[in-house]
Amino acid sequence: MRTEFKLLAVLVVLGAVGFSIVGYRKTAHSQQDPPAPYTLRWRAQQALANGRTQIDQTIEPHYQGVNDLNDALANYSLILAQPIDQMAGENDGTVGTWYKFRVLEQLTFRPLCADCQPLPDQPFGALASNELAIPRASGVMNVDGVMISTAEEGFPGFILTQKYLLFVSLDTNKQVATVAIGPIGAFMIDINGTIVPVATDASPVSSDLTTTYANSLSQLRAGLGLGTSGTPTPTPAGSCNPSQILINRCQDNGGTWNPDTCTCE
Repeated sequence: MRTEFKLLAVLVVLGAVGFSIVGYRKTAHSQQDPPAPYTLRWRAQQALANGRTQIDQTIEPHYQGVNDLNDALANYSLILAQPIDQMAGENDGTVGTWYKFRVLEQLTFRPLCADCQPLPDQPFGALASNELAIPRASGVMNVDGVMISTAEEGFPGFILTQKYLLFVSLDTNKQVATVAIGPIGAFMIDINGTIVPVATDASPVSSDLTTTYANSLSQLRAGLGLGTSGTPTPTPAGSCNPSQILINRCQDNGGTWNPDTCTCE
């Protein structure tokens, strides 16, 4: 029996700090111990007691605002990166996800503000020099037989192997970043090097990218003084072996899976 349980949660993102997601390491606990109220285990037990096997949560985080593209470039680092792994866990009674990204190019760098709090520690352990971790307040987990899904309005989860252009608050020492301005600072890059907004609604950032750079990654790179050779390199032939889950997720988000380039377009 599939019954939806909807929860509206408001998470506040302060400064360039982002939010802290906890509970990624599996901790030992007795199944006989009663879970604390409003934790995921508690929600799962409440659902099962009422014949439910699925909980759908909706959240509306608040992000830092920017006036336009120049404002975003002045205050946040801009990276071209590709998620290669993910790890879900509990985030204050909702599901959060850490993503491990391979950084393909750092187009700009802006240090964290002097009075900003430290970014949270990531759960992946040692990262390669070209990797960083980004937390998101959404994801899916199976908790005691109940599928719990936390979705963020207007900002779907990252798709593994998809190339993204992201405005981030970046701590290079921890190799951790947050998408501090939310979906208006996240863009997918297709095989032609076209910048495609993740956000469904237009924003000053996406509008400026359209009018100034024609949604072209190569033109953006040229405008930043980085040359024009920024078209993403296709995945080598024979190295693409995606799971059906990954393909389904691409299609569920309105994309088309391209087996030649191993990307969601």
